[in-house]
Amino acid sequence: MELNDLAKYANEKYQIIEEFKWEKFPNFSVLCNPSSLKWIALFMRQWDTDSGEEIECCDIRSGRDTLLNYHESYINPPIRMHGHDWVNIRFHENTNPKIVFELFEKARALTDDLKQEKIYHGRVVNKTYADTPLSFKGDVVSRNKSIVDTPQRIKDMKKLFHYEITANRTRTLNFYRQGKFMEEFEDDYKAEGEIKYSSTYPTYHDFSFEQLRCYFTWRTSIRKHVYYAAPENFVYMYMSELFSGIGSTSALDAVEKLKEFIEMYQPYASGTPYLLDSIHQCMFEYCMMHQLPLDGINLPIDTKKALEEDDMIGILKDAQKYSDTKVCMAIDALTQNKLFESPVFKKDQKKAEYLYAKAWNVLLQKENAFEKCFGKLEKTVWNPLRYVVYYDQFVIEDTTYQINETRSYQLSNGTWYIEKYYPSAGNKRLFRGFVHGTEMLLRKYMNAGRDLKNKPEDAWVIDAISDIIQTQKEEDMQALSPKVEIDLSNLEKIRIDASITRDNLLTDEERLQDIDEVEPETNTAHQIDGLDEIHTQILMHVVENKDITQLLRDHHLMASIVMDTINEALFDTIGDNVLEMDDDQLRLVEDYREEVLEELGG
Repeated sequence: MELNDLAKYANEKYQIIEEFKWEKFPNFSVLCNPSSLKWIALFMRQWDTDSGEEIECCDIRSGRDTLLNYHESYINPPIRMHGHDWVNIRFHENTNPKIVFELFEKARALTDDLKQEKIYHGRVVNKTYADTPLSFKGDVVSRNKSIVDTPQRIKDMKKLFHYEITANRTRTLNFYRQGKFMEEFEDDYKAEGEIKYSSTYPTYHDFSFEQLRCYFTWRTSIRKHVYYAAPENFVYMYMSELFSGIGSTSALDAVEKLKEFIEMYQPYASGTPYLLDSIHQCMFEYCMMHQLPLDGINLPIDTKKALEEDDMIGILKDAQKYSDTKVCMAIDALTQNKLFESPVFKKDQKKAEYLYAKAWNVLLQKENAFEKCFGKLEKTVWNPLRYVVYYDQFVIEDTTYQINETRSYQLSNGTWYIEKYYPSAGNKRLFRGFVHGTEMLLRKYMNAGRDLKNKPEDAWVIDAISDIIQTQKEEDMQALSPKVEIDLSNLEKIRIDASITRDNLLTDEERLQDIDEVEPETNTAHQIDGLDEIHTQILMHVVENKDITQLLRDHHLMASIVMDTINEALFDTIGDNVLEMDDDQLRLVEDYREEVLEELGG
């Protein structure tokens, strides 16, 4: 199991986002309970250069009895955190996900300030929350003013709350009904000092009259594009309104208004970075539900990382469509193995990229590598918008939103699903085995870095990668062999130049003598295209093992040029050279005797 598996579990089940709070310490992050803002777990990652692997662990707030009840070797006292409630979990291949998720659930419950709700006849009672101090600046107004000072519109809105609505719809339906009633309401109220507030994700019914006046005053200002700091609760309320069609005319209008709010409100949210992350996470989920573009949405780190991981998985799924460099970048991103810093890449990056990509493509075909390393597409229930009170005013029909090649969101019969790849610990172990096994063999082949030890998870790739390396070695040897290239297009020019040179060297008397001495011979050989009579006659002599010295002398020909001329003429039909030089003598390549005789008509 890996640390990322716990982060994904927290995000997908509870929309708890991994927060990277320290710019100077990027390997540390936390999971916070959104209801209490208390830390659930502290994540720690450290790269071990000796083993070439990342060491992962976390301190988790699962209770003082954890060490007594769990006797696993990977559960130990905390490393960074203090107190009896904390323990440390070391993540590796033997870490049991079931136990880790069980400890996470305990930690989440221990850090949750919201006590269990009890519902009687649709009414929530015995509800206890931790108070959050809210600060407002303004003129002094007595806090003991009579309820008569409350605008009648707010009083009437309070009366719209129906306790008869079934419990699971109490918050959302009442929120929508009251919100539409107050959709155009404006207020101008100034509170004195602090107001204590009792809910993180509120509805109108959770607010007192004074709190409601403060909220509507702030909302009035926001709608007039005048921004100032407000409690986080107000921000979540405002987002809930927009998503539910209160103050927005469409899903797209809701997103656009929330984009403007984020841009203008950033200076007032600098002290609570998780607030903006929560808003962006909700916007992402809302866009998925309504199939809206993600333009202008600054995705939370965890979601952005998940989508980037999807893209990398998509590259490896169809690796043959991508360059060697992109395939290696995907491998590097998914293993976080610092692949490009390995000795083989430092020695010859282009060759390393080629061999890694070739190894993966071969294993895709031979070993079904993708399914081995990433499993199959899985469909699970998806619970979006847990940070807001959402009433689905903008009706969505059953739909599928394919966000990329490996992830889609689906609505079916009122239930949302997400379909994506969820690599198991075993899948990830095999993928690491591919990287480790490939690196091990390439280091030996390229003589780069220290040797790596063979691991059991490497076994499934060793044979295939060994074959690839052997083929590469043969190609390397061929590349080292000298190549002799003959430009056949120049042979005719060479022959003409040689003939002119010969004629210039002869006297008139020698020319007459040549004419007298040459006696016509009966040539029964078939004329070959591209050869004149004398070259055909020479070829016939060679085939019959006759001496051609006199023929060459009589016609002032050079044996090497004659050989090239004949080879060129027969290359199209036979596909190879039929004559070769042996001690300055022309000799027939015996493998082609029958073909040459056939060409000569013999």
